Amino acid sequence: MSAPTFTCRSCGALLPTSARFCSECGSRVTSRAGSVSWHEAERRYFGVLPGRGFFRSVRIRLLRAWAVCVARLRLMRRAGVSYGRSQLAVFRLRRQAVALADEHSRVVYRLGLAVYRDDVAEADAAKGRLATLDEQIAATEQEIDVVHRRMSERIETSRKEDGQTVALEPPADRARAGTGSAESR
Repeated sequence: MSAPTFTCRSCGALLPTSARFCSECGSRVTSRAGSVSWHEAERRYFGVLPGRGFFRSVRIRLLRAWAVCVARLRLMRRAGVSYGRSQLAVFRLRRQAVALADEHSRVVYRLGLAVYRDDVAEADAAKGRLATLDEQIAATEQEIDVVHRRMSERIETSRKEDGQTVALEPPADRARAGTGSAESR
C-alpha cells in the first residue's frame, strides 16, 4: 500500500501529499498546487441580520396597527349590538305607545258621546280610563328615554374599556439627540 507522494523541491525527498514541510530539509512544501486545500468560509450572521432593527420596527408597527384595528372592530360590534337591541326595545315601546294613543282617542270619543247624552256614570268611567291611559303613555315615554340612556352608557363603557389609542412619543433622550444633531447641521 503506497500513499500518494510528491517530491520536495529543495532536496528531492519523497513526502506524503498532506505534508506541509519536508521531513529531510525542513523547507515549506505547501505552495505546491493541490497539496493543501484552501476554501473561503461563507459569512455567517448567527441570528444577527443586517437591518434587523428596521424589520423589528416594521413588525412592531404592524402589530400595533392590527391591535388598533381589532379594538376598533370590537368597539363597533359592541356599539352595534347595543344600538340594535335598544332600537328593537324602542320600536316595541313605540308600538305600545301607539296602541295606547289609539285607545286614548277611542275613550275620548266615548267621553264625548257620554257628555252629549248626559250619561254621568259613563263620563266618569271614561275620565278614569283617560287618566290611566295618560299615566301609561307617560310611563312608556319614560321607558324609551331610559332605553336611550342605557344604550349611550353601554357604548361609553365600551369605549372606556377599549381605551384610547395613544401615539407613543420617543424617549426624551432620543428626541433631544435628534434635535441637537439637526441644529448642528
